[in-house]
Amino acid sequence: MRKYAAILFLGLFPMKLGMDSAQPTPLIPAQPSGKRGEPGLAEKAEWFPAMEEENGLTKADFDRMGLRKLTKDEYGWLIAWLIVRDTPLLKYQSTDDLLDAKKKSFHDYDTDFIAYAKAAGSGLESEIGSDLEENASHAEDYLEVLSSELFIYDHLRSEKDRAMTKPFLLAHISLYSRLLNNFAQETGNDISHTTNQSLAAEATRMREDLRAARDILDSIRLQ
Repeated sequence: MRKYAAILFLGLFPMKLGMDSAQPTPLIPAQPSGKRGEPGLAEKAEWFPAMEEENGLTKADFDRMGLRKLTKDEYGWLIAWLIVRDTPLLKYQSTDDLLDAKKKSFHDYDTDFIAYAKAAGSGLESEIGSDLEENASHAEDYLEVLSSELFIYDHLRSEKDRAMTKPFLLAHISLYSRLLNNFAQETGNDISHTTNQSLAAEATRMREDLRAARDILDSIRLQ
């Protein structure tokens, strides 16, 4: 939803970001339409100096890439997409995708380890399965909470609100990272004690996912 909203916004207002909104610089120069009474034709994109000044697109590059074949609207959407791609908004979307994939993995581990614990009945192997299930469940929950917090932070419009929220969010990211690292260590301990090779193999995969999730959190840089 975040990505599509950004693309829609920039598509409706295709101008270079960071400029005075009172004097937007159009991506495509205005061109005269057909003669009065004649059906309008789709106007083709043309290079003009501001393209190089604002977006680094030289006339030679414009010609080499065949951009003259595009209509004004098509070229405007292309530039809007390139601008959106390079904004923090979509960088967070990429982080969201990674977190979503890990959340699904931990959900699957949770289900599998419940089955292992039940099949073991009682004793050490059952306890190990339960311990692994608990770690998987907590990891999924922490990533879910963090995804929601990042989403809220991204949609704060007030700079004052962002400045107040940022330290708390950074503290949460650091906390969740440490907890994921602890879960990875605990999982390693469980692996060393189980005699169930299938359980050990899946626990090993979860330990790697826990470390990967920790690294994702450590890589987050708030704007």
